Amino acid sequence: MKREDIKIAENEIVSRILENNLKNKKAELIDVLYDIIYNEKKRLKTEIKDKTYQKDKEFFKYIIKKSKNANKSVQKELIKKVTAYYLNEVISEFKPFIYEISTKILPPTISIMLNALSPKKIIKNKFTPPPIEHNVIVTGEYKKLQKISKKGTVIIVPTHLSNLDSPLIGLMIYKLGLDPLVYGAGLNLFKNKFFGFFMSKLGAYKVDRRKQSILYKQVLKEYATFSLERGYGNLFFPGGTRSRSGKVENKLKKGLLGTGLDAYQNNLKNKNEKPDIFFVPLNLNYQVVLEAETLIDDYLADAGKSRYIIDDDESFKISKIMSFMEKMLSLDAKIILNFGDAIDPFGNKVDENGNSIDKNGNIIDKKKYLYENGKLVEDSQRNRAYTEILSEEILKSYKKNNVIMSVNFVSFIAFKLFEKQHESSDFYKFIKDPTIDLSIKLSNFYKESDILLKKLHKMHKNKEITLSEILLEGKSEEILSEALKFSNLLSKNLPLYRKGIRLYSNNLKVLFYYHNSLDGYKF
Repeated sequence: MKREDIKIAENEIVSRILENNLKNKKAELIDVLYDIIYNEKKRLKTEIKDKTYQKDKEFFKYIIKKSKNANKSVQKELIKKVTAYYLNEVISEFKPFIYEISTKILPPTISIMLNALSPKKIIKNKFTPPPIEHNVIVTGEYKKLQKISKKGTVIIVPTHLSNLDSPLIGLMIYKLGLDPLVYGAGLNLFKNKFFGFFMSKLGAYKVDRRKQSILYKQVLKEYATFSLERGYGNLFFPGGTRSRSGKVENKLKKGLLGTGLDAYQNNLKNKNEKPDIFFVPLNLNYQVVLEAETLIDDYLADAGKSRYIIDDDESFKISKIMSFMEKMLSLDAKIILNFGDAIDPFGNKVDENGNSIDKNGNIIDKKKYLYENGKLVEDSQRNRAYTEILSEEILKSYKKNNVIMSVNFVSFIAFKLFEKQHESSDFYKFIKDPTIDLSIKLSNFYKESDILLKKLHKMHKNKEITLSEILLEGKSEEILSEALKFSNLLSKNLPLYRKGIRLYSNNLKVLFYYHNSLDGYKF
């Protein structure tokens, strides 16, 4: 957020949150304070005892002391103090100068990471890396996104696979000529001082997922709502965190999704010149995900809840990143960003002029959802119902715009064939047992591949799924060949490799992770 908006935000958000809590008939202010105290005590017991810990400990010690026997007036002041305290951590100042520098540095850096830059190619290209667009491919309804961004405020809602997602989206938004986005990033991502500095100056606001108090969540939601009202495009990961399993999201967190409708309602109330809010789903698809092995281990250990925040995976270790980059230099890796159709806060599709349209293509007057007898009516229960519909439409978009790449396709077939060989085995024993013989005939693989390809081509034609170029045009042999090219990047223990006329696996867990991109479809 720009400096001129920060002061306004601080005052406005503190006032709104206090007002909302005063209106709440289900909980008194003292209950809100008790919830803060309980959750902060619980959090601080497990926190690392650093400077931030000491600061938090002293602050909440003060809140506990003042809360005892506090009258309504004191309770109000304490709510305002805690709101301001949380907000001070969350809020970040956008620096246009830093943004300009970053957009010059990032494209060639990612190009070098993703391209097959042999010494000969470096000399041939006169030491200039190929354009980023060679490897990071933007497809889908991005032209519509460019048009509607001039009609209102956009919220990009992507799938989430890697810590690379946010910088890649930010870069592509810049390449599309759109304004930078405001987005929430886990506090753990700011631990690296270098990246933390840039993130905090490029629109990222801090989200501490260890903070579970109701008031903290209200601060995050109100900050997002206010930024939308001020015309800042937002980026939300509605799945909440990176997909541990490699599956496309099938459930969304609706708290932040609801901010779009809140902002639209406030815009109408304040008679903003451009009140419209547009949601744009986005599927990110990688041939290889850097953190795949740690993520799938977490999923299989059923530790998703206990380790909700992972701050020790491959993307936090310089040696792992460098090793990964070194291997990537030998390959022509592709990352696909596939934009879906824009949706309004009520779940209706949006045309390129920013109009909401029904299933027959007729323009809808969105205001009718919020007005009764010519008056704007606030109804939180109604708004939650609309957000539920919006959520369902986003999930539909994810499913049909999920781009299946060669690694996903090959992993799906190979894993199913391995699994079929051991039908009597317990799934978790099967996937973790190193003594199980894992080999399949190439002829069996190709047979299953040809069958599945036909089904997927039909689904692609019916817009039920999206296939990458090689799956649309290549034969089973070519698809397998490309997938095996990436196999040594997937893990140290090869998830899939070929010897003669058979395929083998030394790492079913990682094979399972890439297989999961096709899980949940009806073939």
